Amino acid sequence: MNDQINGVLYQVPTGKPTGIPKRHPKQGQIWTPQEIETLKELAKLKGRARWIKAKELLPDRTHNATKLKFHHMNLSPRTIYLPVKIPLSPYELGFIVALIEGEGSITLRRGRNIAAVISVANTDYKLLEYAKEILGFGTIRTRDGDTSLRQRICYVLYIETFTEVADVLETVKDSLISFTKRKAASLVYRFCISRITKLMLSGRGRPPPYSEEELDIAKQVAEIYGGR
Repeated sequence: MNDQINGVLYQVPTGKPTGIPKRHPKQGQIWTPQEIETLKELAKLKGRARWIKAKELLPDRTHNATKLKFHHMNLSPRTIYLPVKIPLSPYELGFIVALIEGEGSITLRRGRNIAAVISVANTDYKLLEYAKEILGFGTIRTRDGDTSLRQRICYVLYIETFTEVADVLETVKDSLISFTKRKAASLVYRFCISRITKLMLSGRGRPPPYSEEELDIAKQVAEIYGGR
């Protein structure tokens, strides 16, 4: 069954959602020689034009996978990772910003490692599915503890990789209104750029230790949310 929001057609999930994201057609597959040649041609383009053309010429590859492949092939001369704005229409940008402002969280989750996380909670699964569709990535899961029959199930859209979080923040940070969200976005954005750059320069070995600046950013983000 299909539904439509402001002229955008999307699939309405049937049955009980499992919270397991659909696997991308070529996720985890080796890049073909034809795709490698396409990347080399795309490297001649600059800025947003490169990513718009990449979406057209490499429809089976995600935005994140394409960007990482550029860096792995040394097709970008940058030594500092620079996120790219996700190509969204004004309506789509407003939709994502409204979700983050109203039901979202931008934070650094501390455990064994420090992870950057953007999450949006809502009881409307279709709403989050549409957000995931226009962003091109994300994972939808049910919130822990929502088991009571008297409660409506709450779903959460998670964006949890440094590159995806950085791209979303690059896209929305200038449109956020809330002081708290803007401050959190600025700090998490800086952390992601620092961390991705170090991981890129260190290769595939052991992740580099956190710098004093990164630990200070994590502390400031925790203070925004009451030290949690």
